[in-house]
Amino acid sequence: MTDEATPKHDTGRPLGPVIAHPGPARLVEAIQRLLDADAKRARRFLAFAEKSGMGLEHLWCAFDEARSIRATAMGALNPGRTAMLFASRPKTRDDLKITGEVIDATCRGLRQADVRLAQSLIPPENPLEAEACLAGGMERIAMLTYMERSVPRRKERIEGQLPPELRVESYHSKHRARLETLLAETYRDTLDCPGLARLRTPSDVVDGHISSGIFKPEWWSFLMNGETPVGISMMNLSKTKESIELVYLGLTPEARGRGTGRALMAHALRKVCGSPQKTVVLAVDDTNDPARRIYEHFGFRCTARRQAFVRSLDPDLS
Repeated sequence: MTDEATPKHDTGRPLGPVIAHPGPARLVEAIQRLLDADAKRARRFLAFAEKSGMGLEHLWCAFDEARSIRATAMGALNPGRTAMLFASRPKTRDDLKITGEVIDATCRGLRQADVRLAQSLIPPENPLEAEACLAGGMERIAMLTYMERSVPRRKERIEGQLPPELRVESYHSKHRARLETLLAETYRDTLDCPGLARLRTPSDVVDGHISSGIFKPEWWSFLMNGETPVGISMMNLSKTKESIELVYLGLTPEARGRGTGRALMAHALRKVCGSPQKTVVLAVDDTNDPARRIYEHFGFRCTARRQAFVRSLDPDLS
């Protein structure tokens, strides 16, 4: 990375901000702007990035005519050809436009790295951040509610029995193709971020689920009707090993509406009974009332809400 390299405006006097990588000499300043933090905190972040292997090749800044950094955005690469996008918080409407430009530049850089989906999560109390995402070419697909409950104790009774014609079957790597096909079926008429299904391939989705935290295949279960899969539950450990995450729970349209989702969730919770972690966490689309009712039935409570924004970087899927 060279200092203030790859400007968007490279001839004549810039018509607006120059969008460029910050380069080593201004890296701390760029992170300060991204985090709205002092230099000490920025250096801690850079030390963490180096230790964890987080690349900074998708860090972009908007420089004004005085070469001051007006806005910063960064894409963090994730498995499944996705990236989480972070941007500095605009403080004025002038900042909003500039932040949108640097978000757009970051997305275009991510596309060149074969990323197919950029995502950003914005607190609902920060409307200018949300507007900056829209200005940067992202679209709002959902308001997510984050929920948690304590890990079930070994002696805790978890109510919820499957209908007699259904059974559960453990996931194995040999079932990869079956899982990809099933996921596509569970997305039909889904209420859980319905706009997201068309933006990712099943293969990328599975890669993302496997790499969400620490993969625990023994906590993944198919719901089977005879030899036909009609549902899936997936639990993983968080990267810090302090919590368990419900990565995904889904049913095909034919299996919905008979208490099956509640029974499958009960099975998933029984799988993790007695684990040493303190909490089970999940995220759900605010508009998915059936799923919210299931989670609330099992004692999950809201801990935070975030607006989810995405931008497809794959012209074949957008």
